[in-house]
Amino acid sequence: MRVREYGRRFGKEYSDAYVDSEALLAHRRTLGELSDEEFTARADGFVNADERQREHDLRVADELTHLIGQLGVGELMPYEKIGWALMRSGMRLWSEQDGVTRVPFQLRPRIGSR
Repeated sequence: MRVREYGRRFGKEYSDAYVDSEALLAHRRTLGELSDEEFTARADGFVNADERQREHDLRVADELTHLIGQLGVGELMPYEKIGWALMRSGMRLWSEQDGVTRVPFQLRPRIGSR
């Protein structure tokens, strides 16, 4: 990118083909210096490998929260704006500030054939 900008600003004697080829060579040098993990992260559309790992960790946490909620297990945690809250599958069931919320499922355990 820098080569391309410089060539177009200051080098009127440079042709567009020359500027593009120099930019491509600079890009290839940059790619050659990347580790396999960084290269793969960029190929997947992430800025770097750390951002890719953060995104993966968040996705796994959401899936596990949903799975645990399917088993009827929730989590009681303090949240910044609502105080203590009971969550299940990412949905708030109760909070210290708002109390019980309406949810699309029952919170009572099933007994027998009911």
